[in-house]
Amino acid sequence: MLDNVAPIDADPFRDFFIAQPRSILIEPGEQTQIEVRFKPSRAARQQQKFQLIADAGQVGAEGDFTVEGDAIESPGWTSEDRIQDQDRQAALVDSARHVDPLRAQRAPAAKAVRDWARSAEKRNQLAADWSRDNWEEFVGRTGGDYTLYRTDKLMQYVKYGLSKGIEQSAGVENFALKLVAKKAIEILVDFFADNFGGEKQPSTDARLAETADGVASASVAKGGEINAYRDRANHIIEDAASVAELRIQQTETAADLDQWHTWAAQESTALPVAKDPADRSLRDQLLQEWVLQRAATPTAANKDTNPAAWKNAKTELKAAGELVTLRRPDLFIHQCRYEWNLLGLAGVDEALSKLDERRRRLDRDATSWGNRPDAIARLVTALMGSADQEASWFTRSTNPVQTANTFNGPYGDYGVAMGCPTTLADTFLLRCTLMLASDGDGVYVKGFHYFRTDNGEQHDLVRTPL
Repeated sequence: MLDNVAPIDADPFRDFFIAQPRSILIEPGEQTQIEVRFKPSRAARQQQKFQLIADAGQVGAEGDFTVEGDAIESPGWTSEDRIQDQDRQAALVDSARHVDPLRAQRAPAAKAVRDWARSAEKRNQLAADWSRDNWEEFVGRTGGDYTLYRTDKLMQYVKYGLSKGIEQSAGVENFALKLVAKKAIEILVDFFADNFGGEKQPSTDARLAETADGVASASVAKGGEINAYRDRANHIIEDAASVAELRIQQTETAADLDQWHTWAAQESTALPVAKDPADRSLRDQLLQEWVLQRAATPTAANKDTNPAAWKNAKTELKAAGELVTLRRPDLFIHQCRYEWNLLGLAGVDEALSKLDERRRRLDRDATSWGNRPDAIARLVTALMGSADQEASWFTRSTNPVQTANTFNGPYGDYGVAMGCPTTLADTFLLRCTLMLASDGDGVYVKGFHYFRTDNGEQHDLVRTPL
C-alpha cells in the first residue's frame, strides 16, 4: 500500500511535486502511473529524488526514483517577473499552511506516539538483556555444549516470559500494525527458535576440553547475537512510530487525531511487564530440557554430552527443586526428541505425539487398575519396548547430509549404514523401534533399532545413547 510519495528535498515549493498524492494498492508485477509536476525555481536543468512510502514506512533504496527536467522562461516573461510571481504564490501558500486549525491537537498526539516508541524500545532492551543473561548462563552451565531441540512447552515459556503483560489493543481504523509491541517481542522469541537445535555437535575433544575460555567464548558469542534480534524488534517500533506520525500530520479531522492519540495510549498500556534482571527462570527451563534430552539413563549423560556439565546441571536443578528426579515415565520421550532431531528426520513432533499418547494411555489404564508407579514403568517398558511393538515411521529428511553422516558416523561406509545423502534426499521408509528399560518409576531408551529397505537392499542398525 503506497500511502504517499515523498520528495527527499523537504521544500515542497522547489522543482518537482506530486500532483495528487494518494494511496495506491500495487500488486506484484503491476505497473502504475504517478503524476509528477515540475515547478522550476530557475531556468536550468533540475533534478529531484522521491521515495515511495509504504504502510510500514519507507520502502528503501529500491523505492527511490529520480525525476529531472529542463526549465525555460515562459514567452513574454523575464526571470524577474517569474521570481516575483513565484514569491507571491509561495507567500500565499505559506500563509494558508500556517493556519492549521488542528495544530494544538497534533502536537500531543505526536508526542504520545514518540513516548510510546521510547517506552517500547526500552522494554525491548530489558527483554533482550534478560534473554541474554539467561541464555549466557545456560550456555555456561552446559560447558558450551548447549544444543537442545525445541518443544512447544519450552517455546510457550519463552514467549510468555517475554510478552507477559501484553494486552490486545483496539488499534486504529486503517492502521495495519496493530499491537506493534507484540510483533516486536515475537522477533526476540525468534532468537530462541533459531538457536534451538541449530548448531553442529562439538567434537569429543572440544566437549571434554572444558576450558573456561572456550565456554566463555561460546557464551558471549551466542549471547551477543541477540543484539541483532533486538535491533530488528526496534525497527518494527521505529517504522510504526514513523507511519503514525506521518498519519497525524496528514489527518484533517479532530476525530481522527483523537483516534491516533488513543492508539498510542493503548499501545503504551499493552507493553509487556519489564523483566526482573535477577530472574533466571528461563535459564532453569532451558537446563531442565537440556538435561532430559541429553540423558542416556536416569543417572548418566548420553555419549554426545559433556558428562561433568550434565551431572552438575542435574545436581543444581535437583537442589533448587526444579528437576527432582530423572526417574520419570516420559524420559524416553525426551531421548527420542534428541535422537530423531539429531538425525535430521522430518515429522519428529508428530511421531513424538503418537508415542507419548500410547504411553499416556497405558499409564491411565494401569493406574485405574491400581498399579504403583514402578509397576506402571515396567508395564510401559514391556509393551512399548517389545519386539512386536508399534513402530515410529519416517519418510523424509530435513537435511539428507546430516541424516546420512549421523547414521554413518561409527561405520565410515554409507552402504553399511542407512544410505548416502543422495538416496536420503528422496522419500524413503524408515522404521524405528525402541529398546526400553525401566529404573524405578522411570522409562528410558537403551537403543534405537532402525530398519530401511533401499532398492531391495536392507539396512538394519542399532544406535545407543551410551
